[in-house]
Amino acid sequence: MLDGGADNDYLYGEAGDDSLLGGSGNDNLYGGTGNDTLEGGAGNDYLVSNEGSDTYVFNSGWGQDTIYNYDTTAGRSDVIAFGDGIAASDIIATRSGDDLILSLRNSSDKITVQSYFYSDATGPYRIDQVHFADGTSWDVAAVKALVQVPTSGADNLYGYTSDDVLNGLDGNDTIRGYGGNDTLRSDAGADTLYGGDGNDSIDGGADNDYLYGEAGDDALQGSSGNDTLYGGNGNDTLEGGAGNDYLNGNEGSDTYVFNSGWGQDSIYNYDTSTGRSDVIAFGDGIATDQLWFRRVNADLEVSVIGSTDKTTISNWYSGAAYHVDQFTTADGKRLLDTQVDSLVQAMASFSPPASGQSTLPQNYRDALESVITANWK
Repeated sequence: MLDGGADNDYLYGEAGDDSLLGGSGNDNLYGGTGNDTLEGGAGNDYLVSNEGSDTYVFNSGWGQDTIYNYDTTAGRSDVIAFGDGIAASDIIATRSGDDLILSLRNSSDKITVQSYFYSDATGPYRIDQVHFADGTSWDVAAVKALVQVPTSGADNLYGYTSDDVLNGLDGNDTIRGYGGNDTLRSDAGADTLYGGDGNDSIDGGADNDYLYGEAGDDALQGSSGNDTLYGGNGNDTLEGGAGNDYLNGNEGSDTYVFNSGWGQDSIYNYDTSTGRSDVIAFGDGIATDQLWFRRVNADLEVSVIGSTDKTTISNWYSGAAYHVDQFTTADGKRLLDTQVDSLVQAMASFSPPASGQSTLPQNYRDALESVITANWK
């Protein structure tokens, strides 16, 4: 047994089954080989144990300890053992990057297990069990589930390589799906959601959110608020929802959905991938003769007459790489990008219909109906 006593000590167990007691102070404890027991004691301690089945003891008032538990020993079983007076309900389990943080409620005491979640917590850094004095224990699966439980605060939630369902609550949350076909949803708060690999479904909920589809064929829904949606690679569907949203599909054949009452959206669709077919899909209640096309500097603006709703395709007139390939309506009509200028030129002779006019005035209809009919098929 090694006991550091007071002050900041370095203790090395080396070979054998050792007991290391840091005592008070900010200590460094190295178990070495064998089945070791490491107790940092009071102070902010750094605990390392290599091969063998090791136990890290932690009691109330012992500060903020860090555990580095790299161990590739076959059959090992490493444990964090909380002392008397600490129940499972007293511990808040959270994740930061690949680190596991076990915080004592209403206290500054905590344990950080470095790289615990490396390789989805199947790697050599994991702790196999968390034990409590009343006999309660958490295995790795329990810990992985606990760190995905949302709170009303600003959470960091992470998925695994499986198909995860992650829901944020109030607060400004960051949610990462990682691998698998994930379902990510936030509620109130300015949230940031990352789909990662796989075909993900991402819903920003209320407020102003950032949604990143990343790899895969993803479905992004901004819902309410002024949201920013990035599709990433793959064939993505982007729905800004209510509010003035920014949509960027990136590579792949992407679909931008726009419905009545969804505000003023901006689309940046620069995409040089071969064979892509990008679409703006107008929803129910928006007919071909309710869409007004006009050029605004290098942008194409498509507005819904009689309302303030519009979608602007940035840099449309800077080259075909910025185009969407077609516009569609719910009744099955389609307008190709090569036909857009026919409508822009015809409508340039008129001012957009006044607010509140949901249909074209008769003189507009007389002049434009043949052009609209000829190009929307």
